[in-house]
Amino acid sequence: MSPGLITSKCDGTAVTCFHAESQVSVMALQSHVSRLNHKDNEDIISISCLKIQYDDELQLSLYRHWSLFESLCHSINMACKFKVWTLKGQKRLHEFLAEMGLPLTQCKQKFASMDSSLKTNIRTMIQENMNKYGLVDEDVILPSFFAQYGFKNKLCATDVTYVTAAILENMEKGASATDCFLKASDVLSRSNTVAMEKGIELARRQLQAIIAQVQTFLDMHQVISAGPFLYAFMQEGASIVKIFAHPQCIMRLARFTLEAHCSVSRNKKSRNLPLVLGVPLDGEQGTMLVTGIPPLSMDDERKNFFGKAFEQAAASTNCRTSHDFFDTYMMEMKSDDRSKFFDALISLLN
Repeated sequence: MSPGLITSKCDGTAVTCFHAESQVSVMALQSHVSRLNHKDNEDIISISCLKIQYDDELQLSLYRHWSLFESLCHSINMACKFKVWTLKGQKRLHEFLAEMGLPLTQCKQKFASMDSSLKTNIRTMIQENMNKYGLVDEDVILPSFFAQYGFKNKLCATDVTYVTAAILENMEKGASATDCFLKASDVLSRSNTVAMEKGIELARRQLQAIIAQVQTFLDMHQVISAGPFLYAFMQEGASIVKIFAHPQCIMRLARFTLEAHCSVSRNKKSRNLPLVLGVPLDGEQGTMLVTGIPPLSMDDERKNFFGKAFEQAAASTNCRTSHDFFDTYMMEMKSDDRSKFFDALISLLN
């Protein structure tokens, strides 16, 4: 269930349906978890015991491994509701924390270092005050599983998903896809805490890059309406561009960008428009990675029509494209063909 959420394939209206479906799946898994878990009265060594349990989780990115404040600012639902990239949004977030009785000094230190009384009641505090700030349960709560190995920090299923996704696409210093896969596999070993810590740091940097790029798109008014869809392109030479030249990360950037744009746009039609996002891929080869996502108003993002649309637009203009990804709405294209490709896409979708 977690991959769909962190790649934001289940946002907007679809979240309600997702919660209902995931609740059924989670409860089916829960019976197996209960059967396989150690019983409390068993004579076991606590330091080597792995315990998995089900509970409702806050939809706050990596908050147990970050500060609460940073997690709020880098979680798609919270960031877009409060518009944290603006001064007004930051002020409103501060008011939200104050109303919950959470001192800013506590919120800006590591979550693990917060007063235990505050940590224990975080979820209750947020739920009691969320309605005033336009938040609903689907924005805040997610059914999930937790793992605790000995006395170490809890790990949520979404934490592990963030970490493994970040490692899988971290192809720095000549690392191959195989290298990244093996490193991501190391995270799944409960004893390899070093790999997990490195992965958490990598995932945090990825989230920081996403919010920074979203803010750039909005500040520079780079989310543009082409009529039947919105589009945005990252500029070549940007220091963080390599982070987004991968399928999972560009999808998360696309959804975050669309959510953020719709939260500030005065055009009510924005929620009914899909988004096409392009990121430079290989400067020497002159290629870019392009993806398209449905509008926020669509209740099922699995109905993404961009796969067929991309193929037809490319075929009609003889654009040099490659469609070798798992998702059909992702493709590689020669940067020089961008203009004619988008002209064809606009005509096709009008």
